[in-house]
Amino acid sequence: MKFVLAFLTLNAGLASAQAALSWSQLLQPTPEQRQAACDAAVAYERAHPSPPEQKYVSSIEDETLTRGMRLVDVRATQPAGKVPAGMVNNILVQLPAYSVGVACANAEHRGQKFDPKNVAQATLFYVQSEVALLKDALKNSAFLRLLDQDGKELYRLKAYSTPAEQAQWERRCIQNQAKENVCRWHGFSVFRFNDDKITPEVYAATQYLEFVYDRGFGEEVRRYQASDFSVSKLEDTK
Repeated sequence: MKFVLAFLTLNAGLASAQAALSWSQLLQPTPEQRQAACDAAVAYERAHPSPPEQKYVSSIEDETLTRGMRLVDVRATQPAGKVPAGMVNNILVQLPAYSVGVACANAEHRGQKFDPKNVAQATLFYVQSEVALLKDALKNSAFLRLLDQDGKELYRLKAYSTPAEQAQWERRCIQNQAKENVCRWHGFSVFRFNDDKITPEVYAATQYLEFVYDRGFGEEVRRYQASDFSVSKLEDTK
């Protein structure tokens, strides 16, 4: 029952604010929101224990429980034409509240207690791609731009972590027409953004969040509005 109440509390707060979601609310959740995310994730892990041999907990797959904290973006890359045909374009955006929940659930998985105040207010972007050599993923780069309603840049953040984590990559091999094995690494570059110097005034003026990344094909751009996070997935309209 505590699990149900925790998620109802968290999602009720999100739902009541979805009509006017703000970047401050999404990127800098209050202590109360952080605690609610922690309690909900711990309750979920207790109700659905991850396999004990796993170092980290399994993802929460129920979209109704992660809406407002995590977003899957499967739209085509922009500008068009730079990415080879057949290359995946999926991006997973993980907001600070979700990161807090994961940290708390991992602590629960290890039988430890965890204070959500100890988690940095980090926003994570997982960019799916493939590379010939894993070291090639080290060349991938990204930055985040806060824009006003006219598209003017208010603030820029650089990713503060190495975007190539081997645990996020898998080597796959196929036979080509000459029956030779061709192997490539498939996985995700992980970009973390955190900057506590952003002022409330900048957040208030921010209309768009623009993620600019380069995985070897030139700069690709994804632009988000705060209201995009009221859903679980962004897709191109047909």
